[in-house]
Amino acid sequence: MSTHGDLDHALDLRVLPAVEWRAAARAHRDRLDRLVGPYLERRAAGTTHPVVDFLFTYWDTEVGKQSLSQLLTNLRENSELQKNMDIVIRDLNDAIGEGRV
Repeated sequence: MSTHGDLDHALDLRVLPAVEWRAAARAHRDRLDRLVGPYLERRAAGTTHPVVDFLFTYWDTEVGKQSLSQLLTNLRENSELQKNMDIVIRDLNDAIGEGRV
């Protein structure tokens, strides 16, 4: 079901030149690897972590999907929030790697 707001957003879309969308795709993939790479490595090694595993399984629930959608919207609209989330995720990954969490 589409709402008027969704249509307004869709009308703002534009076709990017290949060089530009490839660079954006690479940047997205690199950022995603930074965020989820440590979790995937631990999972592949059979290592569990109660906090991090919860975060990844929580987002699979309906409430989690709605929360994630709101978080992503907020991140897109607020560069300061995005910077702070990057710092939190980096610090969490460092703490897990060092066994502090």
